[in-house]
Amino acid sequence: MTQIKHQLTDDQWQRIDAALKHFMQSVELQIDGYQVVLCLERVSQFHNGITVHINGSFKGQWGVDFMNGHGEGFEIIRRFYPTRKRSVWTSEQKKQLVRIYGKRCAQKEHGLDKTVEIPGAYWSNFNSLKRQLIKENHSIQLIEGSIAA
Repeated sequence: MTQIKHQLTDDQWQRIDAALKHFMQSVELQIDGYQVVLCLERVSQFHNGITVHINGSFKGQWGVDFMNGHGEGFEIIRRFYPTRKRSVWTSEQKKQLVRIYGKRCAQKEHGLDKTVEIPGAYWSNFNSLKRQLIKENHSIQLIEGSIAA
């Protein structure tokens, strides 16, 4: 039995996007049984981001679960938060390993091209957030009244 996908209309996505261009305004969604609140917040001195709160909270333990590959947080991070790939080795460390071990040995023993996925705490782009929510979730519903008309 396939599950029916309930998605938002284009007009609703546009209203959410418009609401998240302003501070002090949040958008509430019901996504696959989770209450999700999106809010534009200041994340550094000159940078804003869209934060995601699941069932009213954001837990650091979720990031640990994601890095371990299991647990409640793994599923939540995978569905609702951005992930970024980072190289295990910095370019300077790669140069040192090649100098010490040689290129072939360094690649074979230390994996110079290894990357790790790191969960992010906020979204810097609404369209990326939208794509992720649509791709990873079946039912997305806007809680009416959460966006001022």
